[in-house]
Parts: sequence; C-alpha cells; structure tokens
Amino acid sequence: MFSTPPRSLPTTTLLVFACAIAIGVAPSPSPVEAGTAAEFSCGGIVFDDRDADGTRAEALDLDRVPDDREAGLAGIEVTVVDSIGRVQIAATGSEGDWDVDVTDSEFPIRVEFAVPDGWAAGRAGPDAGRVVQIVPSPAACREAAIGGLGIHERGTYCAEQPEIAVTCFVTADHDDHDGEPAVVAVSNAATDNEADDATTIGDWLDPVPRKLATVGQVGSVYGLATGDDGVVYAAGFTKRHARSVSDLNPDGNPTVIYRLPPDDDPEVLTFVDPAAPNPHGRPIGLDDDRDLASMDAVFTSGLGDLEISADGRTLYTVDLGRRELVTISTDTGRVGRRIPLDGDALDRTDCNVSVANPFGDLRAFGLGWRDDDTLLVGVVCSGASSAAVNRTVREGGAPGPGLGDPRQLIGYVYEFADDRFAERLWWYLPEDRGETFDNELISNKAVWHAWTPTYPYDDEHDAVSFPQPAVSDLAIDERGNLVIALADRWGHQTAPDTVAPGRDGRVRRVTESVAAGDLVRACPFGEGWTIEGQNGCAGGFGNGWEFFDGDSYGWHAETAMGAVLRLPGRDDVVVTQMDPVRADDTWRSGGLAWHDTRTGGYLKGARLYDGRSAQPDHTFEKASGLGDLAALCGGPPLQIAGAVWHDRDADGLRDPDDQAIPAVTIELRDEAGDLVATDVTTVDGLYEFDEDNVPDGLTSGATYDVVVADENYDPTRGVLAGRGEFTGLVPTTPDAGIRDDLDSDVRSDEAFGQGDGLPTIRVVAGDDPATETTEPAIATFHDIGLRDRYDLAVGTAPGPRIFEDGIVSFRIDVTNHGSLPSGAFRLRASLPVETSLIDTAPLTNIDARFDAESVTWAFPTSRSIPPGAVLSFEMTMRINDPTLSHVTSVVEIVEDGRDDLDVVAVVAAASDVENDRAELTIGLFGFSGRIRADVRSDSSGSATSEQPIVGVVVHMLGARGARLGSTTTDDSGRFRFESLPAGRYAVEVPASEFVVGRPLHRFDHVDGAERADLDDADSAVRSAPFVLGPGAGEPTAIEIGFAEQPTKPTMSLIVPGMVLLPVVAGCVGLLLLARRRRVAGVLGPA
Repeated sequence: MFSTPPRSLPTTTLLVFACAIAIGVAPSPSPVEAGTAAEFSCGGIVFDDRDADGTRAEALDLDRVPDDREAGLAGIEVTVVDSIGRVQIAATGSEGDWDVDVTDSEFPIRVEFAVPDGWAAGRAGPDAGRVVQIVPSPAACREAAIGGLGIHERGTYCAEQPEIAVTCFVTADHDDHDGEPAVVAVSNAATDNEADDATTIGDWLDPVPRKLATVGQVGSVYGLATGDDGVVYAAGFTKRHARSVSDLNPDGNPTVIYRLPPDDDPEVLTFVDPAAPNPHGRPIGLDDDRDLASMDAVFTSGLGDLEISADGRTLYTVDLGRRELVTISTDTGRVGRRIPLDGDALDRTDCNVSVANPFGDLRAFGLGWRDDDTLLVGVVCSGASSAAVNRTVREGGAPGPGLGDPRQLIGYVYEFADDRFAERLWWYLPEDRGETFDNELISNKAVWHAWTPTYPYDDEHDAVSFPQPAVSDLAIDERGNLVIALADRWGHQTAPDTVAPGRDGRVRRVTESVAAGDLVRACPFGEGWTIEGQNGCAGGFGNGWEFFDGDSYGWHAETAMGAVLRLPGRDDVVVTQMDPVRADDTWRSGGLAWHDTRTGGYLKGARLYDGRSAQPDHTFEKASGLGDLAALCGGPPLQIAGAVWHDRDADGLRDPDDQAIPAVTIELRDEAGDLVATDVTTVDGLYEFDEDNVPDGLTSGATYDVVVADENYDPTRGVLAGRGEFTGLVPTTPDAGIRDDLDSDVRSDEAFGQGDGLPTIRVVAGDDPATETTEPAIATFHDIGLRDRYDLAVGTAPGPRIFEDGIVSFRIDVTNHGSLPSGAFRLRASLPVETSLIDTAPLTNIDARFDAESVTWAFPTSRSIPPGAVLSFEMTMRINDPTLSHVTSVVEIVEDGRDDLDVVAVVAAASDVENDRAELTIGLFGFSGRIRADVRSDSSGSATSEQPIVGVVVHMLGARGARLGSTTTDDSGRFRFESLPAGRYAVEVPASEFVVGRPLHRFDHVDGAERADLDDADSAVRSAPFVLGPGAGEPTAIEIGFAEQPTKPTMSLIVPGMVLLPVVAGCVGLLLLARRRRVAGVLGPA
C-alpha cells in the first residue's frame, strides 16, 4: 500500500496570487483550519497470483515464463469500512490498483475484497494479504501486503516449472520392449545440450524424464489427462508396429483407459467398449515388422484424445471405432454418456453423409477446453470415400483420382454445450505445404491426402510420405486464439524398416517413413474463430507463410506430430515435434518444442528419443513416435490460516476495531484427535498451517481440527486463561455473517465428538468432497472470535444516521448469547436532555412507559429472543438545543431472570465485565457560512465592499456526496447547519440558483483564490470537503463570494509606464480564462 500527505495548493491558485501581487491587489491568504485531520491515500494492487504463493511474479526467466505473467486485475470491488462504520467502495483500475482517502481519525479500517465467481484467494505473502484485512494505522498503509491481494482462477493453478506428461511409442521388436517407457514426465525447464554423439537420453537432456508407466504395463497409449491429485489417465491407441497387449490388458482391447497414481503401479480404470477387438488381429510377435491387419485401423479404432473436467470427476474421450463422444467417471470408471458424432449431431449434410451412412467421412479425434470450461471437439472430413481403394500412384504421373478428392478435406471445431454441438470454425485444409523430403517426388510432398486403407504408391522409396489429416488437439492461448494441432495418420500407419500392405495386394517395403503434421492458429471471430490468413488473422498457409513457422526443419516443411499444450499463464505452447532441436546432426529424433503464441516463433526444443544415435532400430524416427501431452501442475501449496480476535460487541463479526489477540497457541489435529502441528498467533492475531510447520504438508481432502490449545483455555470454566486483558473470553456466535471471511467459525470441540471443551474449527484442506468447486481451495481462512462472557448483551451500533438537520438515529442490538431463549426482560433507554424521542421502529405491540428522562420497554415471554438471535431497532430523536456539543444515551437491561452469567468470575488478571449496559455518545458539531456579492471584485470581504445575497438555497452534503439537509441564506447572507455528528461534509449551491428569477442569476464567477477550492463541473458550486469532529477546531465558516457579470470593457484603466502594461494584460487574460467557473472555497473561521 502507499500513503500521501495532504495535497498542496493547485498551480492555478499560485498564478492568480502572483498576478495579483504584480498589480498590487493581492488578497489575504486563506487561513488554514486548525486541528484538521491528516488525510492519507491507502490502497494496493490485486493481481492474478497464478502460483498462489502471495508473491507477484513480473519479469521472469527465459524458460518461457513470460513477463507480467501475474498481471493486475481490473474491476475488483474493494470495500473499506472505518472505525465508526462508514463505508467507501472502490474498484481496481486497469493495472489492478485501487486507493481511497482516509483520515487518521478513521483508523483502524477494514478492507474487504469481493473475489469474483470462479476465482479464489491464494496464500498470504510479501505482496498479498487476506481477503479481509484490518489496517490499524496510516503507517500500516505503507506495507506491500496490506491492501494487496493475490487471487487465481480456479482450475488454472500450475507450478512455475511443472512437469509435462508425454506418451511414447516403442516398436514391438525392441529388445527390451516391456521395460521401455510408455508414459514419461518431462520438466518444462528441461535443457537439451544438442549433443549428436549420445547413446542415452541422459547424455543430452537435463533433467532426465521420469518414467510413469512402461510398455509392458500399459501397451500402446495416446490420449492423456491429469487431475489435481497428480493422477495421470492414459487412453488406449491403435498404432501399427506397437502392441495394444499389456500385462493389464492381455486381450489388447484398444479402448482401455489406465489410471496412473503418482505413488503406485498403473491400474485399469475402464474399457470404454468392452467388446472392442485387438486391432492387430493377433498379438504382435515374431513378425513385428508386418502387422498388416491394422493399417486401416489407425484412427478408426481405439481412443482419440483425452480430457478431464475442471472438477476432476469426469473424463471425455472419442471412441474412434464407434465414432462417439464418451464420458467416464474418474471415481468409478463407469462409462456415462455416449453421444454419436454423426451428421445429425454435427448438423452436416456434406462430407458424404447420407441416410445409409449417417457418419459419412466425418472423423473426430481431438478435444480441448474453452476458457469457460466448454468442451471443444476437433473433426475432419477425411475424404476416405473419394479414394479408389484399388488404385496406386506411380511416380512421374499425375496424382489423379486415386489419391482422393482434396476438396473434401475440411477441418472443423465444434463446441459442445447444453447437449448440442455448435460449429465454431471450419476451413479447407491446404494442398501445398511444402515437402517432407527434398527429392521432388510425389511421395514426398506435404500435401494433405484423403485417408487411405493401404500403401498408396506403386513403387518403393527410401523415404516416403502420404499425409492424412486429423484434428488431434486443441488449446486456447492467452489472447483467446485457438491453436490447432493436426496429426498425420501416415505417421502411425508406418514405421522405418517395415512393410505395408499395398493397394494391389502386394506388400511394400518402407525404409524411412516421414510424417507431416501441422500447427495452425485461428483468431477470435464472432462466437468462434477464423483461420489464419483470413479476416485479419495473421498468418497463412505454406512453408514460410504460416503463423507457427517453427515447425519445420531442414527440408522437412512440417514436423509437428499432433499434440499441443498451453500451460496456464504462459505465452507459449508446447508441441510434439520431429527433430525438435535446431542443431546439426540431431535428426531422426523426436521430442518437445516450445513456440511463442505472440509471434509464432520457435523458442527451444528437447529430444525424448534420437533415432540416429540411440537405439536407431527401435524408435519411430521420422514417423510419429510421440502421442499426447498433459500438464502435471502439481498439487497446490495448501494452507489453513486465520486470526484470533476479541469480538467486543459480541455480534460474531469482526469489526475494524475488534482487537487482535496475540501469543495464543493454536493446535492442528487430525480427525483422530492426534496433534499434527502448532502455531502461535502473531501480533496481528494471525496463525498459519502449511508445509513450513506441517510435516509433509497438508493432505488434500483430509479433515483437520484447528484448536485453541488447553494451555491457553480453561475448559472447566469455558474461558480463555492467562492472556492478560483477554482472560475470561469465550467463543462468540459462529457463522453470524453473510460472508464467511467476516465472521467467527469457532465452536466447542464437543460439537465434533472430541469432548475436551476446547474452542475448535473443523476444516477440510484443499479438495472438500462435500463441495463441487472446480479446484481444491489452496488457502482457507478460519477465524476464532472470542467475546466477553454473558448471555443477553446490549450493544449500540456506531455511526448514527442523519435524516435532516437536528434529527439523528442509532441502532440498538440485544443479542442472546446464551443456550436458552431469553424469556421476558425489560430494556430501558435514557433520553438525553434537550432531546425528544420520535420513533423506536420497528418495535410494535411492546409495552412502553415514558417519563421525562427515559423510555422502558417490557418484552414478554412471547417476544423472547432465541439463542444466537439478535433483536435490533432504531431510536430516532430530535435534538432541540442546537448549541449542544454532544448527547449521550444509556441503554440497559433492567430486569432479566435468566441473565445470570453477566459478570465474569474474578480470577487472576481478569476484568469484571458487565454487558447489560451500553452507552453511546454522539458528538455534535456545526458550521456556518456566508454568500456575498463582491462589489469591487477585490476579494477583501470587507463590510463596505461586500453585500449579502439573500435567499440562496444551500445544500449540506455527506462524505459520499449524498444530500443531508438544505437551508437558505438570511438577511445577512448567512447560513448554518447544527447538531451534526463527526464526519466529512461539504456545501453546495445548486445550479438552479443561477437561473433567471433566482438570487444568483446575475452572477457567474467567484472572486480571488477561493476558486481553487471549488468545483463547478456539474454547473453547481461545491466547496471542498471538510471534517467536523474532535480536534477539528471550532465550527467552520464557509465564505462564498460572487461577482456580478461585467458590462462591456472600457479603456478607463490607465497604468503609467509601458513596462506594467504586459503584466496587467497577462494577468487579466489568466483571470478571464477561468471566469466561467463557479467555485467556492473554504477560507477558515468566520
């Protein structure tokens, strides 16, 4: 936060004084009010604390954590309540900053932040406090954490450098096939040293990826999803030359979904289609390089992409064989909904859709999420129906219809919401995307082709490509652009040094297979997106023109493999890519590449396999050797925190002046009652439990008890013990407020079956199974409010309300803090001298007896106050003597048969506390002023040169500009307001006083320096705010002077000497420049 001293005089005022001095008519300086309270500007910054650590990260490192990652957030409402209940409301600006003006007499203040839906506060830290903060003094405004708040969008937490889960494919003829990794975790900060003579991954990559599952455990998997609990889910996949069979899936069912716990062995979650056959026709064995049966099963059997809902309870995948969108429970593995992805559901009649074939050539695969947690589905029109199955293509000849109709190749992105699909993007897939290999053969063009069931060429080649598109993955960048990954089906149909079934029935040798996926951007457009190169979206098609031009290497125009991931808060995307490192002799490799979403440029790469130097006979080399990506953001740093405070008015809510209680030992116990950790409250009454004092940190979903330790509490008497002035306090009313972060949460532990009689709060750390939040609560705050010990208590609310001049109202609260109904009782309120009672709303049908000094109400048993309830009413009185400096009213219970716990037992260092009686003193103040005509326009204010203006309406304004009262000037031009509580006020002469027929219609500007303190923006004349209250001096006099509209100017002014003439002319011009402003100024005591 920050604070500033009172403001200095405006420049305009100084110039007016300077000109006046130059021509010898300077007015007397305006006197300064004695005893005016100093004003401070207190505020802070609300920022997007993505890693929830309470520290604002700005300029970060080159490992692709971009600058200003934790930006300020605009539009966050901030409420400031001062010590007597007055409220100011502010909102954060474009940089997340906010501030309010507070005088030193208004401290302490309470600052409340309104956290938007879908967001949550993180931990307190150097730059962030809690959602509700108590600011004890102006000096505290200078502390960064005071007034600052870090919040994060639920579901977006991610560690600064998380791991990334990747699926890896290993050829079935590998010597140690079963022991090779099928899923690994790679650090986002991984560094590739570009070594070209390495034999193992540790020779080039640091740190070495963690193995999450082996091929023997899970077989061939592609789609990945991760939960907040660190569990990885992996979906079965059909890939030629890679086995579907595993130890957990001996039949090779390709629709299996595995669950990979962070600290245990993989297990089967479910089979999406239990009847799905092994696509390879048999377990791959001695003849692994053939695997002829699965050529057309690629992308048409098994499962596609995998996503998880924000709450972690539902998986979404595409059953490629049945062509359905499927939901699966992460808790039970039960398959839920199956939604056909046919022409009817997608509202398509093209793409060879017909009554006989409702799916046509529509093929879904990829999934993603919009920022509002709406599911996105990627679909392609494969054109498979247009390809002649029995035709081959000969090099040197035209491609011809045997390769299918490229005009049918269209990409689509659908949004799935409210049980329906809505198209949000479609685009023709380009034919010319450069080359996959620099030999100018048809077989090495990066042209998208219709899907083929067999090897399409007549001849065999050393390197061969036949790109076939699938919209395989979707991500949204920081600016709302859609990043689309397209996988090449050919990369999963073929592998190096294998064979493939030809269209003519012959088997063709594949020496080297080269895949050519793609990475494409689409910009926001209407309710969806428009593809790059159209409608102003930067980019285009063709090597060198597309937005992401870093997915090429050497003569390989397109090297993307088909997966894309954006980590929360970063301006880059991670993709699977062939030859990801830009170095010599690192080819035939596969790994991860990072691309800038702002420029499309390549950032860095990291190899996960190197087919040239490391086990070259057992990787997929330039074919697609990697699958999906998913972020392992790690469990958030959980915290349980709160404050201990003295609830002085026993309303269960923390008021700004409710005092913090330091040095109280707080225990954290597990559900069995065993001690886990302890903390001692700070000078601000704060306690915290997190990884700093809880061994191994808090467990998400675990139940804990926050307990006031028995060394600080006497359970036999139910009071706080040994705490000096706080000795004898008991827990206040729990959960008394609408906002949980404003009230007390503590109860006796007997409510939770512990039986120790100690003040206790039962909490759940992180993910509460009883709630449906989108992410575990990283930090939860639980306050312990302690009150004085009594049952019925009388309190008076601070901050009397002003209805009009001389009429005030204050609220009386009677709270039952006992365990039984109050029964009948009597309440008496004294009537101050020179006041008269107007109303006691809403008390009706209550026996009331009046005398000259008081009123007494008799509350019968039928109006008994239930336990924990509050009876509230207002006393409104008229102050008959305007000269009174204050009035005092005493409200007390005078008869109560059950009020037997009003006085705390006398113990060491304890105070006797009586709560049957409450006293409210209202200080009364007033101010006066004068409206005058400045006849000579000399601002002297003398009786001979000034004349009063009679009958001018003057409004009195409150601290927030509300009109509190009105009066008119008397025969001497004076006005007065009296019997006012302490506070901030201003006066205003409304615009209506300047129209014809009103006293000021002949006046249009204010004289002298008074203009600097006035505001005429709304055509009214308004004084600067001023403060009435103790120490603010005697009643303030407000002088507002006006000059009549001048007649035509003459040349009657003769100034001897030509040197003075330019000075006079300049000053007159400056004064005339401001003549239209009607302004009033505070000149000091009359």
